[in-house]
Amino acid sequence: MKKTAIFFLFIVGLAYSQRTGHDYNTMVSDIYFNDDYSKFISRNGNEIGYWDCAAKKPNWVFETKAFGCDYSGNFWYLIPHTNLDYFSMVNYSSCDKLIDVKKLSYSPSYSKQLYWVNEKAYIVTSVDEKNNRLVYCNESNASEKKLIYKGKVENVRYCVLHDKIYVSDKNKTKRYDIASEKWDDYSIDIGGINKINEKYIEYLIGNEYYIYDFQTKASKKIDIGSFVMDRYKLKVDQYIMVNIDTKEAFFYDIPSGSKSKMEVKFNYQNKDVAKFVDYDGNKKILYFIEHERTILNNRTYVKSYLSAYNREGMFINSILLTETNQEVVAVLDKKAQAEADKRQAEDAARNTPENIMRNRLIRIYNEKYVNVTNKRIYQVVPDKPLFEGNLVRLNALHHDKTKTEEVYENIDKLEDLTKYTPVKQFGKCYVCNGQGVTHQNGKQTVADYEYTLGVKVVKTSTKTSGCQHCGGGGILVKE
Repeated sequence: MKKTAIFFLFIVGLAYSQRTGHDYNTMVSDIYFNDDYSKFISRNGNEIGYWDCAAKKPNWVFETKAFGCDYSGNFWYLIPHTNLDYFSMVNYSSCDKLIDVKKLSYSPSYSKQLYWVNEKAYIVTSVDEKNNRLVYCNESNASEKKLIYKGKVENVRYCVLHDKIYVSDKNKTKRYDIASEKWDDYSIDIGGINKINEKYIEYLIGNEYYIYDFQTKASKKIDIGSFVMDRYKLKVDQYIMVNIDTKEAFFYDIPSGSKSKMEVKFNYQNKDVAKFVDYDGNKKILYFIEHERTILNNRTYVKSYLSAYNREGMFINSILLTETNQEVVAVLDKKAQAEADKRQAEDAARNTPENIMRNRLIRIYNEKYVNVTNKRIYQVVPDKPLFEGNLVRLNALHHDKTKTEEVYENIDKLEDLTKYTPVKQFGKCYVCNGQGVTHQNGKQTVADYEYTLGVKVVKTSTKTSGCQHCGGGGILVKE
């Protein structure tokens, strides 16, 4: 995979090598550990840090733009790969990069989880087409995707473990070897696989969870009781679920089937924004992101910590994730203030009376309204300016499109729900049958004795008027 060196990193290296943590102005939101919990990657709104757990300090902290993507103010993902040797920054609308953590180089990302086999990067993904699920596996730089499996959407699920892809279809699970690009002769009688680790495959039968043991080749039902399964982790021999609101953690031991609960005695104050990160099943340590408010230079900041707790819920230690170097803090403050001033100036430029009125008009382009008083339905004509007196150009709609009329209305009245209400659907008026008018026939006896000599004369007349049900447009709002 071709890599692009980041010369920018070396230019800013002197300044950023002194970083002791993330910007005070944004809380750390996510932590990703490597396999042995000796390293982790942290991220906040616009920064990424790579940390050494033993040293309790970062090897580096950079803004995303150092890796070729400026995500300021935009939503983005971080996807870790292969024991934190790589990670992807993903923003599906603008910029995706794959970063080599050790070499500090980057290349285009593929917005998917990557798997390294024999130093080659592979993408494993699936696409649902009509009733079928198509599973693909190919090198990340391949010009075309390689289809490895096809089955019904409701039956096919897959998980990846190291260099193998486990694909289940109904009640069978097969295994695909990524390196040889072939299916091996491995097969087990389970379906609905959901998660996988070194020891177990988790799978579902209906809404019930089961575990398949690779060593014993036996399955057992998981009695999770009140566990909330969408907030759990399958770690080594245990399930762990944490409820921040109640400050409780629940454990389920797979070999014995025993369950236990503990209370987490949080060390810092802002527990409303604490977050469960991970569980080291070997050392039996729970990791949380915690936050603590502090005042510095007459401003309130939030310090972020990575905190470790034991199985009894007792605090072990923590790593401060937020910048402590006062010179760097001053630089970050100055930068944050400059960005705030810039946003304020941009907001002021956007919020001129002319722009506000223009945005009001744009929001109602093509919208349809019914006049509460006369029942007529109108549509705003797009791409027309506001006319003198803040008048909006409308079409008075008619069932007979050749009878559409050009009218104008004040935008304040149009937005007043007591005068106009929005219309989603309309149809032909059942009273006038789409004509817009009604006809009333009448008969009258006329006696003209001078000419008729008493012969009775009956006069027939027809009165035509606009339809009161649809306002003359021949269309009615559909409820």
